[in-house]
Amino acid sequence: MGTISSASAFFGLKATGTVTGTNATGISGSIGVNQSAQAFSDADICWSTKVTANSAQDKATATLSSGAWAQTTGTPTITDGDGNDFEGTALVTMVTLYAILIETTYTTDAIGIAASSTSLPDVTSVGGPGGCKLLQIFPSGLASPGTLAFEFGPSGTSGDNFTLTVLGKSS
Repeated sequence: MGTISSASAFFGLKATGTVTGTNATGISGSIGVNQSAQAFSDADICWSTKVTANSAQDKATATLSSGAWAQTTGTPTITDGDGNDFEGTALVTMVTLYAILIETTYTTDAIGIAASSTSLPDVTSVGGPGGCKLLQIFPSGLASPGTLAFEFGPSGTSGDNFTLTVLGKSS
């Protein structure tokens, strides 16, 4: 299995607000947080898979512990979803999930996500025109993460896609 190092998840959301109320013009302040990093020094698993719809309501399911994917409904194209790492070697079983990143690059319709674990949220609608990024971080780790089932929306078209990147550890 390929070796990884410097595993981290980055997050932040910040804006500057300028007050324009009575006798308060020019006063400004920051809202939100600067970019921060959550390091995972013992992470030894990281994989990424791209799923592309061939028609509306195509559905694919990821088993997070193995990195293996299945075409659940329809015929979505699954790229690098064979349970192998970036070197083509079989992934070891992930025992602890640290972070997941879902990136929709462009979708005609939103994608729904159903999680088998109650510790992961079901997401009824992510994406849509212009795309979206959704990051979830578990600083202490999440044991037994289960599966995530992704379904392209009823108005979706061929070419709609998303990429899932997963970070975790094997023991």
